[in-house]
Amino acid sequence: MDELGAALVRAVRLGVADESVSAGASHGLVSTSWYDFALGYLEMRWPQVAAKTRNETNDALCAITQAMLRNVRGRPNDELLRQALRDWAFIVPRPEPRVAPADVRLALRWVERASRPLVDLMDPVVMRA
Repeated sequence: MDELGAALVRAVRLGVADESVSAGASHGLVSTSWYDFALGYLEMRWPQVAAKTRNETNDALCAITQAMLRNVRGRPNDELLRQALRDWAFIVPRPEPRVAPADVRLALRWVERASRPLVDLMDPVVMRA
């Protein structure tokens, strides 16, 4: 997890640098959610890592994603949230959303709405959590 955490921090910092150079501000980071970033990160890393690392990455992204969710009304229970992330969101190739059970689709839509913007990771309070 330490290696994954370091890789994520590097990726976020690189994103901050890229955004500040290209946009003059962190507008892209404000509009990019943690969840969208995590999905993109997973797709980039998946082909490069072994099966055991994929499983560890999935677990880590599930845990970090749950920490990066705001208190938004309609939160699914923790078991459903973890199942939706682990079995439907953080795998490559990702299954078609329409084949997922209705409760999983609703849970993942909630995650999309509740996910903090990526720029929140630059806040030490958020990062420590």
